[in-house]
Amino acid sequence: MVHIQPPVDPHPFAFALLDGAESLGLERFPNPNGRMMEAAGGCALVDETVCDGRRRSIFRSYVYPLMDQRNLTVLTCALATRIVFNRRCATGVEVHWQGKTLRVEAGREVVVSLGAVQTPKLLMQSGIGDEAELRRVGVPILQALPGVGRNLHDHVAFGCVWESTDDTLPRVPRSQTACFWKTAGRLHAPNFYAYARRGPEVTAENAVRFNPPAASWSLIIGMRPKSRGAIHLTGPNPTDPTSTILRA
Repeated sequence: MVHIQPPVDPHPFAFALLDGAESLGLERFPNPNGRMMEAAGGCALVDETVCDGRRRSIFRSYVYPLMDQRNLTVLTCALATRIVFNRRCATGVEVHWQGKTLRVEAGREVVVSLGAVQTPKLLMQSGIGDEAELRRVGVPILQALPGVGRNLHDHVAFGCVWESTDDTLPRVPRSQTACFWKTAGRLHAPNFYAYARRGPEVTAENAVRFNPPAASWSLIIGMRPKSRGAIHLTGPNPTDPTSTILRA
């Protein structure tokens, strides 16, 4: 169970952002759940996964209470290198851990949950994917599935940075507010999301180019783009990076 609560003693900075959002026509909601998610847009203070003053992560909520069970083993800093198959049935996984290659056999099933980039990468390195893609990097083909690694939906965002010269900014790791809105009335749902946090939100290249001040805050805009992309292998080894190509 994940403990969720309203923000405790929000910083005046958060209320200033909500006041600004309301001045532009966004309705303010008591929280970002329920009514706000069904509306055409809105702004609210965001709930926190915090318990007794400490962040309650998903791992700490669901897994940590079961760590003493004999049927649970957690390996940190382990790299899944491939899925092991018996013909077309997944029977386990191989992982690289502390300089050794380990094979973990499955008693019932194998669950692959590595995110939008690493999941198709592991499948392709295990021989499941587009035939031409696998042949290009020298991976033996187990099952030709051209859809693996395709139709990637990227979550694009950019930050606008302001230097702070007056009041002290909140010392919180993330935004305490959320704003959603539509850029066109014909859209069926909001396509922009904005939040703000302490510090500069810039790429490594822009950090070198502009040297933004540490005493600053960033308004971060997230978008729902129409572009779609694909994940490609750069080599047959698990440590070879992937490349991502997006097309409008």
